[in-house]
Amino acid sequence: MATFEFRDKYDYPYAYEISHVGDLNADGLDDLMLGYPETTYSLSPIHGRGMTFLIFGSPKLEGKLFLEDIGVTVPGVIFYSSNPEHDGIGRRIATIGDFNNDGKTDLVITAPFSGIEDRNNAGAAFVLFEIKELPNFVDLDQVGKSVPGFVILGDPLYRPIIQKTFGEMLGFGLSPAGDFNGDQVPDFAILAPIISNVAGVPEPARAYVIYGDGSRQAPLAVHRVIPGWGPMRGNTRVVVEGSGFRSDVQVFFGGILASGIQVVSESQIEAL
Repeated sequence: MATFEFRDKYDYPYAYEISHVGDLNADGLDDLMLGYPETTYSLSPIHGRGMTFLIFGSPKLEGKLFLEDIGVTVPGVIFYSSNPEHDGIGRRIATIGDFNNDGKTDLVITAPFSGIEDRNNAGAAFVLFEIKELPNFVDLDQVGKSVPGFVILGDPLYRPIIQKTFGEMLGFGLSPAGDFNGDQVPDFAILAPIISNVAGVPEPARAYVIYGDGSRQAPLAVHRVIPGWGPMRGNTRVVVEGSGFRSDVQVFFGGILASGIQVVSESQIEAL
């Protein structure tokens, strides 16, 4: 029998999620994941809140083991974020089958208390591909960049009339959904429990069904533009964040084609 605990003391060192995730590293043994969405432990000096641990099954795992040793002396992967807006990492964890139709099982980790541009509790879900090839330590802020996959961001639901934000907490619930739309590719469902109308009065929650994509490419979407406003005089560096960006993408400012476009990754473009 093996037990896992932290070697050192941290604020809120409690596991909220434990998930059997099958054989993610294809070694013939089942694996396990633990979510600590409120712990302050992190591998980055500037970081979000929460950690997720993937422990690869092994007959050598016996006795008292320390979570800090995962990826070092204990086989597995530690997921964290260097983005301080990410909060509640590991609140929900699920394998979702072969979501991008590449023959490999994919993984979702949620962070429902994450902010978007300082708007708290919008929520985020990290969809990760190529699990077997991941390094021992994965910065979720790099998903869609150096880490294969993409990020789904919740609605911050800013209400200008009352000058408050009511984030929908995307990722508070998560579940595989089978082949929901009948396209032979697995899908998953994700819950956003907190919805408020213009007056700030709670409305019914939302459940989103995310369809798997057999094209093996993330859907084309824009999540954020930095800066979000400004004059159209040109020569201003603008960062566009989203998913599915490819080399033939075009960016227009007020109907005028940007003079310089650089596709940094599938989730980021820089334009002038």
